[in-house]
Amino acid sequence: KHVIRYLAGTQDLGLLYKAGDPAELQIFTDASHAGCADTRRSITGVLVKLGGNTILWRSLWQAIVSHSSTESELMALDRGATIGQYLKWLIEGIGVKVHTPIPIFVDNTSAIHLGTNPVQPGRNLHVHARYFYVRDLVKEGEYDLHHIGTKFQVADILCSGKDTKTFQFLRARALGCARVVKDASDHYVWDDSRICG
Repeated sequence: KHVIRYLAGTQDLGLLYKAGDPAELQIFTDASHAGCADTRRSITGVLVKLGGNTILWRSLWQAIVSHSSTESELMALDRGATIGQYLKWLIEGIGVKVHTPIPIFVDNTSAIHLGTNPVQPGRNLHVHARYFYVRDLVKEGEYDLHHIGTKFQVADILCSGKDTKTFQFLRARALGCARVVKDASDHYVWDDSRICG
């Protein structure tokens, strides 16, 4: 019933695009740890913007059970980096140059440290080596990992429930033409001036 009510009340909503902006990719990744009560698997959320326009979003169960929220965030980060590579090749294949390094926004600082630090501490030896692919891409200059506050993490609505005010704030930035910029305090916030409609 909740889903039907939501669909009935949002018939006029849709993705809005704005032309003429630079081909700057921004990737947002998030995860809800142990989201399934039965399997204890986590949910990955990935949202990608090009020139402020949302071009891809994905929500899916993670393939294996993670031991911590940091590990589930790292798995989501790996998924976002992999998707980002496909999109970069596709966009450049049609003749548009993508600016690098591509920023990936994560709200878990420990996952950022694991994704950028080439030295793996012993306490993280349980983390599957597959999920450190992103470290190589960061080292090669393909990506930069940035911390964004949870209240601004648009991928969060793809993997966990939110209160109405937070959901509507993030949904507007997911559907509209908007991008993340640094404020005067050097924190990442949404540029509301680009939201269409």
